[in-house]
Amino acid sequence: MKILALSGSLSGSKTYTIIREAAEYAKEKEDVEVELVNLSELTVQFCDGRDPSKYEGETAWLIRQFIEADSFIIGTPIYRGSLTGALKNVFDLIPNDALKGKVIGFVATGGTYHHYLAIEHQLNPLASYFRAHIVPGGVYAHNDHFTSGVLTDEDIHHRLRKLAHSVVTISQSLKDHQTALEQPVIPRQA
Repeated sequence: MKILALSGSLSGSKTYTIIREAAEYAKEKEDVEVELVNLSELTVQFCDGRDPSKYEGETAWLIRQFIEADSFIIGTPIYRGSLTGALKNVFDLIPNDALKGKVIGFVATGGTYHHYLAIEHQLNPLASYFRAHIVPGGVYAHNDHFTSGVLTDEDIHHRLRKLAHSVVTISQSLKDHQTALEQPVIPRQA
């Protein structure tokens, strides 16, 4: 199973810190490969409405990562009650079916508790648009959960592990269910 763990921040490190930790927790499960991506390290073009297959460079590479991934752990800092514009741009770039039937676990960071519902009101509806399966219990961490840039809150550690394990478990269950529903190939004689 391939998980794309994406930090949608262009500055700072708190979001990347919790995405990286969630990625490590996902790797605790068997047969899991994680592609950890920090959006701040890529040069991604702005969406201009062209077919997603027409983009080049790092933009094309990122679009391919979404298409090829089985599931996702996606994080964003919350600015003005919503996800970053850079992460929204990524969602604008990917094909409409890139997330269909796949599992997403969301994490977010903010300065205070004021925006903890952004996962429920901003990110989950976006994933629903793409017909993705959303892991309940997205994780929101704020400044008090960090000391000198290090995540120190044990409850957040526990919730990140639970989210990452749930992404793997739910994704595997859906894959097993789909396999069970597939029609057998019946050989035909000429």
